[in-house]
This record gives sequence, structure tokens and C-alpha cells, in this order.
Amino acid sequence: MPHGWSKNQVAHFCRAYRTQVRLQNGRIDSLVRLRTWVLPAAWIIALVPPAGAVIVRRSIVTASVSERSCTIPKPAAVFQPTQRQAFLWFVARQVRAGDQLRVDWIDPSGAISTTAEYGELPTTPELCFTTQLPIAGFAPASQSGLWTVRVVSNGKSLFSREFQIGLALPGAPQLSS
Repeated sequence: MPHGWSKNQVAHFCRAYRTQVRLQNGRIDSLVRLRTWVLPAAWIIALVPPAGAVIVRRSIVTASVSERSCTIPKPAAVFQPTQRQAFLWFVARQVRAGDQLRVDWIDPSGAISTTAEYGELPTTPELCFTTQLPIAGFAPASQSGLWTVRVVSNGKSLFSREFQIGLALPGAPQLSS
């Protein structure tokens, strides 16, 4: 259970954010997964308790992630329009109660295609995030070019990563299915 949280606070968090909390021996486990039901989907795994301003330990654009653990995925730079989705995987450290986090998926024209917002995050030293951009069957499949995924915390840009949908850039690693 996140440091300092009562069972009632965790239960409220779960109802408000549609989380799943795994119970072991009648106690609330420290593993909390959060999934938004509006695209893109994201899972958050709370690993432990408090520190300072949000920093990112590592971030990767990838074609697949583990929903069971915070395993570092294999990076990918190019996605075909027929691929199901692209994921952004990252680990945020020193998260404090009340921190706000936003993930923007930006299309080749510079417009925000979709956004995932995470407010009311628990105080914890480390959170593992995965968020997805659906491709096949959605608008991104017809928007070939250089895409950007950007993460903002409390109004401050933490990082951004670029990837390609459609034809590969010269010298870019290709993802094969």
C-alpha cells in the first residue's frame, strides 16, 4: 500500500480511477495498477513511498510492454500503419501527492492527436508508466510521418521522444512483426 495511505483512501483511489488492487492475505498489496478507459490506455505500478520533484529515470517508445511488471521493453523507432499500437514506457521517480502528469501524442503536423492526463498521483519514489497510441484502424494509421510523444509534469516538459509511422527514415531501426 502506498506510504501513509489508509485502506479507505486506497479504496477511494480505486473507485475514482478504476484501479485494480491485488489483495494478499487480507492486506492491500503495494502493487496498484491504473488504466484509463479512454484511449490511450496506461498502467501505473506503484512500487514504494516519497521524495522530491518528478524526474524520469528511463523512457522508451516500443511495440509491446509487460502489464505484469516494469520490465524494460525493446525500443522501436518505426511503426507500420497496420501495427496495433505504439507504446511509451517510462519510469518516473520522486512522485509527490498532488503531482500532475500528462502524456501528449503529437502528429506530424504538430497537433496533439490524443492526451492521457494523470492527476492525484500517490506519493511514491517510483512509478512505472505505459501508455499507448492506437494505430491500426485509427487516425494515426493514415498520418504517416514523424510523430512525437511528450510527457509534462506540473506544467513542465520532462522529455519527448520521436518515432515514425509509415515509411522508415533512412538509417532508422525497423520493427518487424
